[in-house]
Amino acid sequence: MPCFAEGLRWLFQKFRDISEGMQENPISFVGWERVIIRGQAKIWAMSRFLVLLLAALLILPVRAQTLVGFARFPANSFVPGPTSGQRLEVKDGLVALPFQNKQPIQGFSSLWRLSKTEFLALEDNGYGAKGNSDDFLLRVVRVKVDFKTPKGGAGTVRVVSSVELKDPKKLVNWPLVRADRQLTGADFDPESLVVTRDKTWWLGDEFGPFLLHFNAEGELLEAPFALSGVASPDDPLGRQANIKSSRGFEGLGLWPNQLYLYPLLEGALNGDDPNRLPMYQFDLYPGLTTFHSFSAPPNFYQLEPVGPDEKPHSIGECVCVDYGKFLINERDDLGGDSARFKRVYLWDQYPNSKTLVADLLNILDPNGLGPSQKGIYRMQFQTIESVVMVDKRHLLLCNDNNYPFGRGRGADHIEDTEFVLLELDKPLF
Repeated sequence: MPCFAEGLRWLFQKFRDISEGMQENPISFVGWERVIIRGQAKIWAMSRFLVLLLAALLILPVRAQTLVGFARFPANSFVPGPTSGQRLEVKDGLVALPFQNKQPIQGFSSLWRLSKTEFLALEDNGYGAKGNSDDFLLRVVRVKVDFKTPKGGAGTVRVVSSVELKDPKKLVNWPLVRADRQLTGADFDPESLVVTRDKTWWLGDEFGPFLLHFNAEGELLEAPFALSGVASPDDPLGRQANIKSSRGFEGLGLWPNQLYLYPLLEGALNGDDPNRLPMYQFDLYPGLTTFHSFSAPPNFYQLEPVGPDEKPHSIGECVCVDYGKFLINERDDLGGDSARFKRVYLWDQYPNSKTLVADLLNILDPNGLGPSQKGIYRMQFQTIESVVMVDKRHLLLCNDNNYPFGRGRGADHIEDTEFVLLELDKPLF
């Protein structure tokens, strides 16, 4: 397997370095003392090599992933609308503010697959905070992706349509920003999206956190569903906060029989193990809206441990791919060359176990489809918030570019949204 072979080459280089180091530093003793000391040095060198080999076998990724499709959606993409970004400050001057009579199409926080090439893309709350996003209109856009592949393709993404979210029935019982009840990034922070058989949309929000139910025209169908006993500092209901800001329903899984939703918090409850994230169950029962409610105690997803001086990881997305099986994108909070941990895991609830599926900082790109270096493509973005199982051998991912702040491809460039199609070396399950 390519990633394993790379590891072995590194180990044998280490062994050669050790041997050369012994030759470059001859032992000055003579006679039997010299023989004994040299023999001990060789034994020490071999022992060190074996320890390195054992350590590498334990930590090297056991799965390989290859880039087989790539497309880029330009950062500076807009739709007509009210002037936006009036409370922003971007000091490097890469954008002109505010955005006069237009709204950015940015920050894709979740994707839903409609066909081989078309997806619904959920935009997040706008500019990253409740206080600066009241002039950003929440929306879901339909995009068509023309992947660049080894067989051809343009590598482009275009917007087919755009639907703004709104509450015409006045189901939200607290004040909204706009009198026309179009929803803004100061009202909700949508981070996850699923589409059910009746073509309605369920969104996971971080401000409450809430579950939100919309029709395909973007109209809120039911009052927001709050989770009892869980609230963020941005909760419009004024409940006592017990999770940090921006740690609400980042992921949302739809059970295969569509009877349940499974929202997953991005962060742990205050005072709990920071690496233990609760996942809740929400009863759907299609057609029986009176039974829509949270139920059952939570299950817990365990993040990978970090060092004592490191921030706990976060999840960027959680999607259900089979009964009891979830794909979860787990990441550090770093971007650019500093990024160290961007991975996708398969979490199996029965039994409670997780398997590494893809290391997003070590994607093989033998055909040069993406902005790769030495045949390796790195999704070195701070936030990667969309993962879709195309089939059991292929995943689609894209970054949330946090427009206009993302700099994952360098300080002189606002990061584009990169759509990445991966082929795994073996089926997920």
